[in-house]
Amino acid sequence: MIGDATPGRHRPPAGRAPSAWLRLVLRVATLGLMLMLFHASEWTGLRRLVRAWILAILPLFGHTAVAFDSAAELALMVDGGEPLAVTAPCTYLDLWLVSAPFVWRFHRTLIQNGMVLMTTAAAVLLVNLVRIVAVIHLAALGYPLSVVHHGSDWALHAVWIGAWVLAAVRADNPIAASTRAMERIVSPAGANVLAAATSWPPSSTDRR
Repeated sequence: MIGDATPGRHRPPAGRAPSAWLRLVLRVATLGLMLMLFHASEWTGLRRLVRAWILAILPLFGHTAVAFDSAAELALMVDGGEPLAVTAPCTYLDLWLVSAPFVWRFHRTLIQNGMVLMTTAAAVLLVNLVRIVAVIHLAALGYPLSVVHHGSDWALHAVWIGAWVLAAVRADNPIAASTRAMERIVSPAGANVLAAATSWPPSSTDRR
């Protein structure tokens, strides 16, 4: 039998289903490795680099900022206020590492995935610098530092990670992928076929 035409019995090939689950398992396993990697280091060099960029940007908004180091932490002082610690999460490296397994696409080559990962790393860095400068500026205007800091941090984490996770699930779903492929093949040619089908039978004018 070539196929089963029974309504409600049309399913994708059974051999394709485990592939999506295997990809999800690989992504989650890689996520665990990324979190271990992040917590395995203090990332002092990256923290110093992020702080240097912040120190260079803040004067553009009328703030004076200086680096402040103690035995336990890296910090910066803005407008003579309390030292602000620059910790590893302040680099947003954790955000990029957590999203990286979901940015990866199995149909791409290693070079293509590498280029996409570098692009997302640059985007995370840029967004983070904007976030930190905005938080410091708003705090200087009188807004509670904890509110603007944690609020922006949670919102960006939720949006960024949520978007990449959903995109990865859609990319790994064979049914959704097949549907999108068919849509690309059928449209716009399929629109003409659909129009012809819906106009059948032809009118008496057409028959003449």
